[in-house]
Amino acid sequence: MMDKRIIINALKSEKLLSKYTLCRKADASPIEIHESIDSTNTLAMQIARGGGKDGTIVISEEQSGGRGRLERSFFSPKGTGLYMSIVVRRQFDTEIMTRDIPALLTALAGVVAAQAIYELTGIDTRLKWVNDLYIGPKKVGGILTEGSFTEDKLDFAVIGIGINVFAPAEGFPDEIKKTATSLLPDSDHELDYYGLSPVIQFPFEQKIHILRENLAGIIIGKLQNRLEELEIDPRKTKEMLFRRYYERFKWMIGEKVGVVDRASGNIIPLTVRGLTRNYELVVINDVNGDNCSNHDIADDSQLLFIHSGEVIYFNSPDSKVSEE
Repeated sequence: MMDKRIIINALKSEKLLSKYTLCRKADASPIEIHESIDSTNTLAMQIARGGGKDGTIVISEEQSGGRGRLERSFFSPKGTGLYMSIVVRRQFDTEIMTRDIPALLTALAGVVAAQAIYELTGIDTRLKWVNDLYIGPKKVGGILTEGSFTEDKLDFAVIGIGINVFAPAEGFPDEIKKTATSLLPDSDHELDYYGLSPVIQFPFEQKIHILRENLAGIIIGKLQNRLEELEIDPRKTKEMLFRRYYERFKWMIGEKVGVVDRASGNIIPLTVRGLTRNYELVVINDVNGDNCSNHDIADDSQLLFIHSGEVIYFNSPDSKVSEE
């Protein structure tokens, strides 16, 4: 079972880096750690609907029904990954308190997770639109943001983060083994190569726990700091967040992708052209500029703007990203 004390210590250290003195106390957020549950997001949504406080954190050693976007499953074997969800219940400015905020929170979580991974391991991760974390050509984690609204105002949101920290000893299932990866392998390793020398004195099983716990604490601390900034200075924070997201997204520009057309089920070939500040994927249709009938795409001359839906990526990146 993960050690809550290590998580809280890492969380406190990260919270101290906040430039705002009004930030919430690091130890004020309830942290639930479970051996096995269906889904951390499902439980966190139940807690939030029952009045659970902002910052409530749910972590599990494994998930029997881990969920991704579009009702896909997220492989969550015991003891090798970080599976957690955070309740967000904040008084954001009315300018951003809209139904677009899940995309903003997803982007925020992706940026924070990528930064935490880099700081702890030295491993570069990229953001694959809209909610996936990638190392090279393979997925290492994902984000799932869900919310509850009254009319167009957000009551609360739950941000789920799943990261493959170590590969399972039996390997990834056949259906994902060609596309999934982990931060580190499933056997003892020269962890100091990744900047993890403080933990290499421990047996391998302890290293797993220490790495996951510190990663959890750093992510939670960074996330809470950015949420503070989003409350206090939404315009500046949104612009900063977009720039940092774009830096890890920009490898996709020029990549060939496909979108599944809802009406026909066909895959329509597209080329990525950019990203809007509302986190819509900007693409151009590769088939004679024809429009498609997907309700998630808005057409503007030759450009299409995808704000949700199923996107398939035909190519993978191999370039580095820079740190701000």
